[in-house]
Amino acid sequence: MTIDLHGLTVEEATREILVSLLNLDTSYDYELIIITGKGTGTLMMATLNILDEEGRVYHKEEGRVIVFKKEKTDEWNLTSLMNEIKNEE
Repeated sequence: MTIDLHGLTVEEATREILVSLLNLDTSYDYELIIITGKGTGTLMMATLNILDEEGRVYHKEEGRVIVFKKEKTDEWNLTSLMNEIKNEE
């Protein structure tokens, strides 16, 4: 799976990245390639910040980032379940 962020604002890119990460986790793909381009570096920095906040494993290259599928561990499932319970209260 690949997304190209050329020409997008940081806000548009953020939305595109988050939707693509959700799609990655529910697809048969094992990686997401995010093309940011070389430019000013603004999209690259925004992308890396999002991936760090989301706890993603990734590999940064010049002009692109390869994000690996998040493995659902028991701990991750437990955290998600606890958050859902808190939101229902």
